[in-house]
Amino acid sequence: MDKLYLVYQKLIGNTYLPRRQQPGVMHELEKISANSLVANEMLLYAAKQLETDKLYYLFRSYLNTEDSDEKFLLQADLEGGFIANAPLKKIYKRIFSQTVKYNVNFTKTRHCRDYFSFMSHLFTQMGYHGWVILIDETELMGRLGKKARLNAYRNMADFLLPDRCPESTFSIFALSASYAEDVIEAKHEYENLAMLYPEEPEPARTVLDLLSRAPQLLPLTRDEIHEILYKIQDFHGKAYEWTPSLSIDSLAEATQSGGYLLRTKIRAAIEFLDQLYQYGRAGKTTINELGEEVYTEDVPAIEE
Repeated sequence: MDKLYLVYQKLIGNTYLPRRQQPGVMHELEKISANSLVANEMLLYAAKQLETDKLYYLFRSYLNTEDSDEKFLLQADLEGGFIANAPLKKIYKRIFSQTVKYNVNFTKTRHCRDYFSFMSHLFTQMGYHGWVILIDETELMGRLGKKARLNAYRNMADFLLPDRCPESTFSIFALSASYAEDVIEAKHEYENLAMLYPEEPEPARTVLDLLSRAPQLLPLTRDEIHEILYKIQDFHGKAYEWTPSLSIDSLAEATQSGGYLLRTKIRAAIEFLDQLYQYGRAGKTTINELGEEVYTEDVPAIEE
């Protein structure tokens, strides 16, 4: 999260369109013709509404080139490859016989937000309701160095704060319940922010506030766990064409040694069913739950 250009690359590569079994959005862009309403709207948006106008030149070139190598290069940029400015200017000049003059010289480390804004606006213009972004294991930010963590909080603001979030974009960050204690408090994040950025603590301070009081998911009920175990038993039977002859209560009891985490209960259930299928009986499963994540400053970190 301290490098938005890497986040963009991951998001585009893992975005699923409705009723699609595989991720990817570029095949939809290939349907846009150079003089269509969507194309004209996006070119106007890229020229007037973004911090830089690089995407205007890039998207216009993408829509008008007939050279397959150029098309591939420009598509790679839209997917997060971020080609250098020089080849883009060369392509644009070849197609339109005009010299590119950026209003602001583009760099991916400073202007990647333009790509999030451009794509979110493009999705709405293509008829989709919006972009839903799910980021799991956010607690791994705790392994970053001090400055990198503070930069990550600033970047999170672009997804969490309404006045900074791209249009029609809904973002969810999932992190462990102990993050506030293990990182924000233990690593003195508010003090770090006041020391490193005394003149402009926002928006990182607001994000820290949000993380500190983020709502926690309720634990699964007994019935919910049993429903999950029933589906595992059903899938196991279909996979191996057999009918496990045991009750859900028996399967649930066999998973107790795995601890309270759902993932360890699932592993224990599969191990139990595997033994029952292969040998006709099952011993006590020995799957242990994973240890609690520990955050320390001496792990490899990227620091300024």
